[in-house]
Amino acid sequence: ISMVFQELKKMQGRVHKALRHAGSFLQRDVKGHEKFYRKVKSIEEQTDIIQHEITTFTDTLMQAGKASKQQSDRAYAYVRAADELESIADYALSLCSYMRRLEKNDLDFSEDAWNDLHHFHHELFTFYNQVCRVFHNEDTVSKKTIREQANRLNDLADSIRKAHLDRMKSGSCAALPALTFSDMAVAMRRIKNHTVNLHEALYEDVSES
Repeated sequence: ISMVFQELKKMQGRVHKALRHAGSFLQRDVKGHEKFYRKVKSIEEQTDIIQHEITTFTDTLMQAGKASKQQSDRAYAYVRAADELESIADYALSLCSYMRRLEKNDLDFSEDAWNDLHHFHHELFTFYNQVCRVFHNEDTVSKKTIREQANRLNDLADSIRKAHLDRMKSGSCAALPALTFSDMAVAMRRIKNHTVNLHEALYEDVSES
């Protein structure tokens, strides 16, 4: 089981990089901008492989019938955590793909819209790192705290969506950029949801340790 956790820890580190690179890719004026997309795509492919390996290894281990109930519960918590990490990497790549769509069509957002996206990503990245403290033997964050942080991110997402709708109503945002902005905001909200699920899987394991 400890081997599974070590693989999960490596996976968490890769997803951390994917989110960081996705944030860099959102900065259009960063030098070597395109390389961040390639990095996120590579990490997403790696996480697919690791997630499959963790699931296969755990199934084989459980079928051997030598694990205790506590070990079985822990192993399946790790499988769930791997699923959530893989989903976060998927949405990080989706976020970058939407950004590419914007650039391919030579489109842009308003300064306010860019600020909203960058702020949301920053808060999301901080939230992910907070949840992942358990991987580094740091004090785990309570369910109550995570729930409060998740609700705060929901409120932030709602305010960003309202501001976006206001821009659309005023005619300051054309159809394709508007769609792309919505897709990017939704992708980040999905990352938040999977991060909450990741905490639930890890918190259950810690609580039972």
